[in-house]
Amino acid sequence: MNYFDLKGTKIIYGSQKGVILTVLEDEPHIVLIRYECGKLGEINYEDFLTLHSNGVIRLLKQCNKAVNGFRISQKHMKEMEMREAYILPMLRHDKCHSPNIRKQIVTSVFATRNDLNRPGDSTVSRWVRDYLKHDCDIRKQVLGKKGRGTGLTPEMESLIEKVAIKHYLKREGLNKRGTWEKFVAVCKRMGYDYIPPERTFTRRLEKICPKLEKEKRKGISEARKEFRLVTNVRDHLLFGEEYQVDTAHFNLGIIEYYLDRVYFIGTVSINFVFEPTSGSIPGYSIQIGQKGEQSGFVVNAITHAMSIKHDPNYVQSGIPRRILMDAGAGYIAQSTRSFLEAAGCEFDVTPTRSPWLKGAVERLIRHVRDNFFRGIKGYLGKYNPDEYTDISVKKAAHLTIEKFRVMFANFVKEYHNTPLDRLNGLTPNQAWKKGFRSNPLMDIDDIPELRKYKGELVKGRVLNKNQGVFHLGNWFNSPELQHLYLKMHKSRKFKEYKVDFLVDPLNADDVSVIVPSVISGDPLNIELITANNTRHVNGKSFSQLRAADKGVEILDGATVFVSDESEWTTYRAPRKTGNLIDINADPVTPEEAEIELDIMVGANTYQQPTKKQVEVSNKDNSPAKSEEPLNAVDKHTNNDGVKKLW
Repeated sequence: MNYFDLKGTKIIYGSQKGVILTVLEDEPHIVLIRYECGKLGEINYEDFLTLHSNGVIRLLKQCNKAVNGFRISQKHMKEMEMREAYILPMLRHDKCHSPNIRKQIVTSVFATRNDLNRPGDSTVSRWVRDYLKHDCDIRKQVLGKKGRGTGLTPEMESLIEKVAIKHYLKREGLNKRGTWEKFVAVCKRMGYDYIPPERTFTRRLEKICPKLEKEKRKGISEARKEFRLVTNVRDHLLFGEEYQVDTAHFNLGIIEYYLDRVYFIGTVSINFVFEPTSGSIPGYSIQIGQKGEQSGFVVNAITHAMSIKHDPNYVQSGIPRRILMDAGAGYIAQSTRSFLEAAGCEFDVTPTRSPWLKGAVERLIRHVRDNFFRGIKGYLGKYNPDEYTDISVKKAAHLTIEKFRVMFANFVKEYHNTPLDRLNGLTPNQAWKKGFRSNPLMDIDDIPELRKYKGELVKGRVLNKNQGVFHLGNWFNSPELQHLYLKMHKSRKFKEYKVDFLVDPLNADDVSVIVPSVISGDPLNIELITANNTRHVNGKSFSQLRAADKGVEILDGATVFVSDESEWTTYRAPRKTGNLIDINADPVTPEEAEIELDIMVGANTYQQPTKKQVEVSNKDNSPAKSEEPLNAVDKHTNNDGVKKLW
């Protein structure tokens, strides 16, 4: 970054926000700043560099508008692909709108494609102008226009879906033409007067998720090969160029205390954000009881990495050039993509089962497992399905969520201040400050706006006029949400008052409701409304609230409520059927059998054996003391160490 290009950049200096007016090029260089209060200030250019490298002055980046890409239909995807096929060749020519050049390009592209109709030359020119006007994002010109409905009844839609599942969505199933013929036969057999034409039926099939279609028709391997991106990871990285993100699961149980009882929440999973060149952990998020890479926890971790921490020992923050992650469901989700678009951050996806492409964060996870978790009481080692049981995890669990968070935060603090050999003796904090001075990162100007993109998408929840929306035992409401209900009521475009919203699973204080595009003031971009929890939860996660409200947690069909003396935590040894018997011993005489019976049942009529009975019972002629009770069976063993049964 060239500091002489800072004109117009927003900054935060101490506790004040301001904007850089210019940098004087005459010696000495002076940076002119106008603060929010209206006052003007000036700082020597060298002092500005020092303050910025020490984190006193932070550069702010404006939050971008994210395109509303939720629920993109197959029709829109094909439309975007078709338009780009004509737009990109046009952009290669300086005078692409010239009639002769334009006609030649459109004719050439149409000859190589299987489009039904040739677009007009002037139409293609309009596509090119809109493409440049929308920052070369084809989605903005395609998704910005309204579509039309299918015109089919719900009964006909259901019939088309059943025929598609039976004949089309299966290995080596019928093609679209053959599936339509089956559909026509079914309609005639059921006596329908109107049968949708083949084109309408084909458009309906095109709405099927392409990944699902590939999985059902060609198999999961082919679907992964086509829909998971393969990228080449650079060997040499600059500071702040890349954050590597990954999720790790640890076999450590967490409990929650409520009303003098102990509830088992689940095991620990941590989402790590790692900066390879400085060996730093800019951010992380801790999820309890929910395995798998979920978009809500991923977005929470990346948000933490980008945010400024109010801790002098935690200097890591800022927006990287790109995010590197694998193809897990939580990483490639539309909600995660919308969050990264709002932050102005690119992302790359590594292929499946290729951990070496993000080896830095994989090594970090191994370091955390060896140097942090192995020293915690209750950690049962790396997950092994042959040895793992819910009972053993619940029995060993003793840490609460708050205690674990404090322990891990202290570990991260100690890690950031420990010299590392790979950094030539520097600590991660020192390496971060050194890299920040040479290649500074920018911060988000409006972090509360960015936090609205919470990650986990909840679809189709009823919007109540008075109470708001309901999620996991909690109501969320706000005046803006009630106003949204009234707008939906007046528009007369909704049969049901249902909305989608974004949730942060680690914070139940509020949710972000997505305004439907048909009534939004900006239908192209995402518009979010914050709805607060109607009760005070003090920043607790949904897992904590569910443990306190329901008293039990349902996991794998089993109730996992535990207490100190419950059968879930108390180990029961296998039941013994009796003492071991020496099969090589001499046969038992009737007198011995009578004594044995008295000893086993503990009869009250049992009498001390006489001297004669003792002599009969001692087959090995060994001396016996008549005054010693013979019911002490455990004190007599044979030469092999096996107890004799008297």
